[in-house]
Amino acid sequence: MKLIWNPIEHVFEENTRWAHLRAIEWKALPAFITQPIVPLLLINYEIYEIIPPIMLSVFWWNPPNFDTLMGQPVDIIGSGHQ
Repeated sequence: MKLIWNPIEHVFEENTRWAHLRAIEWKALPAFITQPIVPLLLINYEIYEIIPPIMLSVFWWNPPNFDTLMGQPVDIIGSGHQ
């Protein structure tokens, strides 16, 4: 069983799928890491002291995309409707 992905051994579609799945995993990294840490922090801290740093780390890791607002592309250049 191999633990390291070798792109030479796979076709383009498999490599693309693999990269996409790894991107999804990395996007959820703060939520994954905090699962075992939060119960330990609750021993010494209140919940309202734990949640804000976690939320900040999530937004720092994966900032919201302000280029699209409500699913509609924003025309930054101004070449849109008149």
